[in-house]
Amino acid sequence: MLRDYINKIKNSEFAVNSLKLMSGTTIAQMISFIMAPILYRIYEKEDYGVLGLFMAITGIIGVFSTFQYNQVIILVKTDEEASNAENLNRLINLFVSLTTIPLILTFGDGLADYFNSPNLKPWLFLLPVQLFFAGQNEIFRVKANRLKRYSILSMNTILGASITPIVSLILGFLLNGPIGLFIGLISGQLISTVYLQIKIGSVKAVKPTRKGFGGMRSLARKHYKFPLYSLPSELMNRAGRQIPVFFIGFISGEAAIGVYNLCVRMLSLPTALISGAVTEVFKKRAIDEYHRLGNCLSIYKKTGKVLFSIGIVPMIVLLLFGPDLFGFIFGEKWREAGVYAQIFAPMYFLQLLVSPLSYLYYIKEKLGEDLILHIGYVSSLLVLFSFSSIYLSLLDTLIYFSVINIVLYIIYLFRSYQFSK
Repeated sequence: MLRDYINKIKNSEFAVNSLKLMSGTTIAQMISFIMAPILYRIYEKEDYGVLGLFMAITGIIGVFSTFQYNQVIILVKTDEEASNAENLNRLINLFVSLTTIPLILTFGDGLADYFNSPNLKPWLFLLPVQLFFAGQNEIFRVKANRLKRYSILSMNTILGASITPIVSLILGFLLNGPIGLFIGLISGQLISTVYLQIKIGSVKAVKPTRKGFGGMRSLARKHYKFPLYSLPSELMNRAGRQIPVFFIGFISGEAAIGVYNLCVRMLSLPTALISGAVTEVFKKRAIDEYHRLGNCLSIYKKTGKVLFSIGIVPMIVLLLFGPDLFGFIFGEKWREAGVYAQIFAPMYFLQLLVSPLSYLYYIKEKLGEDLILHIGYVSSLLVLFSFSSIYLSLLDTLIYFSVINIVLYIIYLFRSYQFSK
């Protein structure tokens, strides 16, 4: 049956484009997995804890990086509108990045003290740099998707996933502390962004003339639902992912964050790379089918089958051998991360499915419903972690955290399937 399914799609445009991205993500994934056991033996739990807390803060603030107007670049029909959307996103990203500088100067020390992480203080000044390059990279990626430059997207993925660990590894042998991890992070963002700028930066660009600025204002007003609904929804989504980091840091400190983040990093890597590659193609194909046919049920089912076949075996392996795998690959000091992996395996399996398919919420413009779901999700997490700090162990808390996420993903699968019809 699987062979018939593969033969059926191997000559389709969707399959070809997905394979272009999957080839890049496969290489990137191999590099990350090969480098990770070495890196986690070089750096200490506290080093990865500081990096994890920095990334959690960056993730929360980063939701404002483009006010979620980046999705407009691929959704609009004309190239002129797409260029205006691109310019609009760049201006917003620059403004947000610069705005964080006075915030860090005012609240940086207090933030680090609150999360029981004094080592975080000097690295907060890299926050504007990280926000800028991450935002610019995402803008270029959406533009490349619109132009169907999937080979470029594939190479961008390889660069981002390989430069960071290579730089971190070299500096890890030369320097003490988390400095190598932070320089590696920024280097990966910088080089991959420059690559996209060279490859597609000037393609179908509109100069920011007075007419161009008028077009940007008109576009911003027309697609007001993205900052109004999608931004707070994405904020809730990211807050939901980072609440455990903040909670663990507040209660247990940097080392505990390092253990948690190893688990999350390894489990989210397939989602970020494999599901991310499929999402890039699914967005464009689903939008085209919906405009042409009034539905995108065919590509929805095809994508779901592919993702299910990819994710089911790793989930079973983690459920059975999680602690042993982490202890063997990363060293016994990281064995506890494998226990967390057993708890999170079903959650990340469903996340692999939901990440591309839930894009139907954008296509159908059900942003209000998406926001309501995320508000309920984050509210549930806040209640859970407030309650657990008094009555539950960390392990029990993470079990309930996984259950809440599983329920949310099932809702998204059900509703996105309805939207596809």
